[in-house]
Amino acid sequence: MIEPPSYSTFILSLMSKIDLVTESFISNGYHALARYLELPVALACTLLIVLLGYGMLTGIIEMSIKTFNETLFSIGAVYTFAFGWANFNDYFIALFFKGADELSSVLINGNLFEIPLLTKTGAGLKAALQTVLIEAVKVGGWAMAKGGLTDLIPFIIGLSFIIGGSIVVSLACIEIIVVKLYLAMLLAVGPFFISCYLFPQAKAQFAGWLTQLKGFALALILLGVASSLCMYLMHWVVGGYFIDRAVGITLYSIVPLIIASLLCILLLTGIIPIAKQIGGAQGSSGWGAVGGAIAGLGAGMISTPMKGIKSMQAISHLSKSITPMSQQTFSNIRSQLQRGR
Repeated sequence: MIEPPSYSTFILSLMSKIDLVTESFISNGYHALARYLELPVALACTLLIVLLGYGMLTGIIEMSIKTFNETLFSIGAVYTFAFGWANFNDYFIALFFKGADELSSVLINGNLFEIPLLTKTGAGLKAALQTVLIEAVKVGGWAMAKGGLTDLIPFIIGLSFIIGGSIVVSLACIEIIVVKLYLAMLLAVGPFFISCYLFPQAKAQFAGWLTQLKGFALALILLGVASSLCMYLMHWVVGGYFIDRAVGITLYSIVPLIIASLLCILLLTGIIPIAKQIGGAQGSSGWGAVGGAIAGLGAGMISTPMKGIKSMQAISHLSKSITPMSQQTFSNIRSQLQRGR
């Protein structure tokens, strides 16, 4: 029977599970795709070498021996790098995943971001996220316990602490998990995009894949730094009430919580676009996309009535020009009838 997850260990379990899933997905997915593409790419490389050599011998292709040797070296290096994943697996995972975790752990365990962790297992950013969630939920529960049917203010205070802490921790976890999953997918399809480097027509795809890889790797590092700072701010606001079991908590205690939560949300939502721009990828924030959609909808709603107004104006001008002509025509018909009588 599967036990339901508890809030006191949920973040640690979720982040650990995601790490296992991404590492296994990268290794297994890369191996599966490499086995599938190994023979076709090997045949293409062999055919390319044979055609280049034949073209040089017959004079169809003008290429020096030095350039030909450099081409052979590039083909061998790319093929080895694309399909020899067993030799590079640990280095890639350590570079993109463990490096970001270690950097955030250094910040969490430093003097500036020192947080008394409440978890018995885990350390670094995972434990800090779990600690802040425990503090927010505990403080909210203690505050709500002071209320009753005739006093709803403690319920509002406690609910604010639970919601505020949960939103900040959830946002940090979701962004880190999403970036890790994107990195896992990009690394898993590495054999295909690395093989694209061999062919001039497909080098643009390899460059795009490498740019996205750099952007998400940098985003993972910056998210670790930003999440460390956010957890320090949230612990600074909530941790004091956790120590005294929410004895001195009041309605005005919500104000620092709201300010700190908004700061953390703005900081976390701006990391991915900044990282992708630094890495060379085309990134845009969700706020910009929503704003663009609303602006486009508004422009469409405005332009449609304006087009209708212009059409009505054109019809009005046309009717004004037609009216004198119709009156003249009816006058001529009437005069002809009178003459006939």
